[in-house]
Formats: sequence, C-alpha cells, structure tokens
Amino acid sequence: MKRYILHPGFVRSRTDGGIHYIGAVELAQLYGLALRDCVVKIDWRNGEGRFGEVHLYPRIDGNYVLPNE
Repeated sequence: MKRYILHPGFVRSRTDGGIHYIGAVELAQLYGLALRDCVVKIDWRNGEGRFGEVHLYPRIDGNYVLPNE
C-alpha cells in the first residue's frame, strides 16, 4: 500500500507571479487525496522515499497528477 507524504510549502504562481502558501489540506485536495490518507511532514528538506512512500510537494507547473510508482 502506498503511503502519501505531504510537504506543504510556498510556490510561485505562474499566473500572477505571487508567492502562495499551499497548506496540507489544499495540497491533498490538489492531488485528489483525502487528508486522512496522508501523513503531513513539515520541514524544508526533500523527502527520501522509502518503498511505498510517495512524497508530494506544491508544484510551480500546476500538474497535480499522482506519480505512477
């Protein structure tokens, strides 16, 4: 079973150039996940994925499709 790790954080908008904070709830919604199915990790380091872990971040390109792993 996959374990989704959310990394809330800041992203620069392509449309208005502003910097926006994407919180855990919004990040889960963008990826089409329920927050109850995720673990939230609040730090500034990139996650090192163990087998079955999928680390998800705010994306500047707006592509919030879950990776196929």
